[in-house]
Amino acid sequence: MAHPIITVEDYSFSYKASNKKALDRLSFSIDEFECCGIIGPSEAGKSTLCYAITSVLPHYFSGGKTEGRVLTAGLDALSTPMDLMMKKVGLLIQSSGVFLSGIKPTVREEIAFSMENLGISRTEIVERIQSVMEELGIESLAERDPLTLSGGEMQRVALACVLALDPQVLILDEPTSSLDGEGVRDLRLILSKLKGKKTILLVEQRMELLPGLIDSLLVLREGKKVYSGHAERFFSSIGSLEEDIGAPIWTQVCYHIASRGNRTAGTLPYTYRQALKALGTIR
Repeated sequence: MAHPIITVEDYSFSYKASNKKALDRLSFSIDEFECCGIIGPSEAGKSTLCYAITSVLPHYFSGGKTEGRVLTAGLDALSTPMDLMMKKVGLLIQSSGVFLSGIKPTVREEIAFSMENLGISRTEIVERIQSVMEELGIESLAERDPLTLSGGEMQRVALACVLALDPQVLILDEPTSSLDGEGVRDLRLILSKLKGKKTILLVEQRMELLPGLIDSLLVLREGKKVYSGHAERFFSSIGSLEEDIGAPIWTQVCYHIASRGNRTAGTLPYTYRQALKALGTIR
């Protein structure tokens, strides 16, 4: 039976010297091994939520005002030291280069770096490096200088550094922002392999990445929860497009074609296959 691994209860946060709440009375839960998509317009509070869940807010944004409670993998995310939280939850932000130390000459040593800092044994480090490189298909990069990698390669190495710590929860904050089409496809394949093995929170603007990958959806606007539940139920509603939060491109195409023909779009397609079928009925 599934049980929540992340619980957010009536949580609010305001950054220092700001009168506006970045997060405003959020309440939701995410089950273990669930893959949850998090979307919303700019300044919706998506990154702030990631920082709250990973215990970053109280340690790196001091002076902010906090209300409510956040529990991650059984730990209080508002008071747990970062070194303990890093063993439970991994965060990968869109600027993957910040995960690189800049002092390690090879990818292999770069992946080992965070594990060394946590006191993991050398034998375990070697085993984890080999395992994560094979899982992400980056064995050929092992002896490369991390600072000479392409954007897509650097993203994979940054993800390897996070996964090597074997966190229960994996949070990715707009991981495709600097990737081309091929890089996006590669990342989707990696996440598909990780699904069911980790609890995954995916903050994403490329809506086409979500169908078939995420189990649930959390929608934020101005720090507030707009929707929480099944992704298909949200994207199949015309209201999702009218809110300008975003939708897969094929969902938008079907909606606009139906609208131009002065016909009611009805239930919108969520997946690509659904869109192909819907386009065949639109005249």
